[in-house]
Amino acid sequence: MQRDLLKPPPAVFAAGLLALMALTNPANGQATKTGGRGGAPATAASLARYVPEKGLAAYAEFRGFDADARGWQKTAAYKAFNDTTLGALLVDLASQGIDAARNAAGGAGPGGDEVLAKAALFLRRGAVVGLCIREGKPEEADLVIAFRGGANKDVRGLIDRVVSSVGKKGELRKGARKLVTYGTGKKTFATWDEKGDAIVCGLEVVDAVLAATDGKAKSAETHPIRAGLANDVDGFRPVGLAFLDMTKFPKPPPDAARVGLDGVKRVEMQFGFQDEALMWTARIAAPSPRKGFLALLDQPTFDLGSLPPLPADLTQFTVLSVDPERTYDRIIALIKESDPKGGQAQAEATERSIKESLGIDLSRDLLRHLGPKLSLYASKSAPPIQGLLPALENISGLVIEAEVKDQKAAARGVDALMTSLARRVADEAKKPGRRGTPPQMRKNDGPQLAWSMIPAPGTPAKDLEPTLVVGEKSLVFSPRKEIAESLAAGLKGERWTPKGDYSTLGKRVPNRLVYLSVSDPRETVPQIVANLPNLVAMAEMGMAQSAKAKGQAPPRIPIRIDPALIPDPETLASKMGPGSMSISVDPSGIRLVNREAFPSLANPASGGIAIALLLPAVQSAREAARRAQCVNNEKQMMLAFHNYESGYGHFPRAAIVDKAGKPLLSWRVAILPFIEQQELYNKFHLDEAWDSPHNKTLLNSMPPQYRCASMPMTDPTLAYYRVFDGKGAMFEPGVDVKIADMTDGTSYTLALVETKEGVPWTKPEDLEFDPDAKAPPPFYGAGSMHPGGFNAGMGDGSIRFLKATIAEKVMKALITRAGGEVIGGTDF
Repeated sequence: MQRDLLKPPPAVFAAGLLALMALTNPANGQATKTGGRGGAPATAASLARYVPEKGLAAYAEFRGFDADARGWQKTAAYKAFNDTTLGALLVDLASQGIDAARNAAGGAGPGGDEVLAKAALFLRRGAVVGLCIREGKPEEADLVIAFRGGANKDVRGLIDRVVSSVGKKGELRKGARKLVTYGTGKKTFATWDEKGDAIVCGLEVVDAVLAATDGKAKSAETHPIRAGLANDVDGFRPVGLAFLDMTKFPKPPPDAARVGLDGVKRVEMQFGFQDEALMWTARIAAPSPRKGFLALLDQPTFDLGSLPPLPADLTQFTVLSVDPERTYDRIIALIKESDPKGGQAQAEATERSIKESLGIDLSRDLLRHLGPKLSLYASKSAPPIQGLLPALENISGLVIEAEVKDQKAAARGVDALMTSLARRVADEAKKPGRRGTPPQMRKNDGPQLAWSMIPAPGTPAKDLEPTLVVGEKSLVFSPRKEIAESLAAGLKGERWTPKGDYSTLGKRVPNRLVYLSVSDPRETVPQIVANLPNLVAMAEMGMAQSAKAKGQAPPRIPIRIDPALIPDPETLASKMGPGSMSISVDPSGIRLVNREAFPSLANPASGGIAIALLLPAVQSAREAARRAQCVNNEKQMMLAFHNYESGYGHFPRAAIVDKAGKPLLSWRVAILPFIEQQELYNKFHLDEAWDSPHNKTLLNSMPPQYRCASMPMTDPTLAYYRVFDGKGAMFEPGVDVKIADMTDGTSYTLALVETKEGVPWTKPEDLEFDPDAKAPPPFYGAGSMHPGGFNAGMGDGSIRFLKATIAEKVMKALITRAGGEVIGGTDF
């Protein structure tokens, strides 16, 4: 039997956090089926009454899903989560994910079920956050937060733990109320329970909050912006709302005003339900005339009645309205305006670079002859490409279509552009050392100007012939020649209109559009969910292969998918429907509206949470890539060391010296010929110091191998790889060290390490080492920005990652080449 998602804890869970398309709403669905039984009733007074209206500059209110349980239960998302096993699946995966994270952290903290249950309380009941600017002090503000039902024992305990992190605890009496304070001085917060709710605010604003609460002063309930956002309009029932009143904040700096950001008066957001759809809106109040960046949104508008020709069978497409010439001119103007001194020169350089790269004056020769409407979709008539990954098989149907105002003039511009591109491709093919047959650019015969790219023989996409055609009314690009030529000649048959499943969507799309994207999750989400077990199995297989290559035990993903909870794809699809995202512009500002039957990454609310969840993984992947680049840098330098040793019979010394033994230039200069930098090496005066008038001019020519990608690019002349220079080290002053001299073993002798402190790359300054002196542990000057340790090159040319926990004696033993210490491979 399907898990009961209707009852309070422990069966009430927040969100299926591991399923991106259901990051927020499943939790709410599971919670709101309790209606008024398990939480605050829908008629409960607004939490806005706790926030003072005076000075209110920023405000966010989430009423909680209990506030409109009926509205939530009417949505398609609610039905998908509760009328199929999808909700139970997401809850199960989220709970397992939280448990796995807890176990990885040592097993401390609540389990997944408990975390989800507590999170559900917040989602069901709601909360508000207000920021009040102090009168006469726009640079100072006070925070006010209120949680409905926050007096609940579990919730109150969580709030107190968070607030107590700011400082010591105290007490404060305000009439009959007993407040608890945390912190000291201006950084003091007060918290108390108010008729079952919990309030947290800065000490300076306590009296104002109490006055608003007791009805002695106006609260956010009567604030005109909040009141307008809270109203139901055209069937849209807001559950969450927020606004940012820019007029309450200090004036923006001159640079921001110069590019038009001072034109933003207010930012507003809403989230709620309309019909069966979830709806999210955002509005930027920026009255005309707009300038700077905001002027880019002043584009010709369209509505559903003036869409460009789209095939009737489309389920997903995007239409954009952008005046090409005006937008290009606006961007060039922004470059000029951004810098009063150098903007003009920078803009001219940008235009000159574009002209040299493309071979045409982009604005005059092409953009002015194109109309504003641009459409992007995938033609369903195109067969899949055989030989590519399944996810890429349908790319052959891609269509990009731009409106044409003057066919002949546009054809001349396109022909000049493609001729220039073809010449570049041909020149590239003639370069020495070029391997394989490059693609060919070909001008086609026919009544319409058409250029195609012929893929190189043997490529997986041999059936494709990417083609650009200039038709009478449109400029069309498609990976398939026949599709591009057919559409450029004019769309045959019925055009897309919002009918059938799209009829409700069509009634809700606003006018004065500059952007419209229509999508249908029924074609993708059910199949993704159905294939989750296979996706996990494929991921584990890839991880196992990678581990095997490294001689490691194969890891396992600590989450199991219960096949019984996988919903039937057809049943799940029947609970979904199409959605849309639109941007419209009018004289008062810009408005974004997102309507969807099923929560997806297109929803900025869920998308924001998705980014928050994915950010650690993205950062981890980025750091892994940087660390891999660092390893590659050190490998190149270690290979250079060994090639140097093969050529000269010994490794390079730490410094190139003069006849008196005075260091002149770093070893980084000495190995330049061995890292394919012979030409740069030849430019140095090897009998002069690194900072001589001549050699100093070469500082800005540092090879990229000498900079770790994880280090901030504050100075492009600084190197972050150094050697240990001293008695007994691999680099010892006055000694030509050979491989045979490393009697401790080449794999147990340090040659090269990363450092957090950079040094001018030509300067002979390394890490001094004295085996008889006490050195600062544990790294003797080595270190990096990589979490947990640093990369080090060993005498045998291998690269090891030395952990931050390495013992001082082990580090010292690794630095010496013939110290006779006994260390094992597991010691570092």
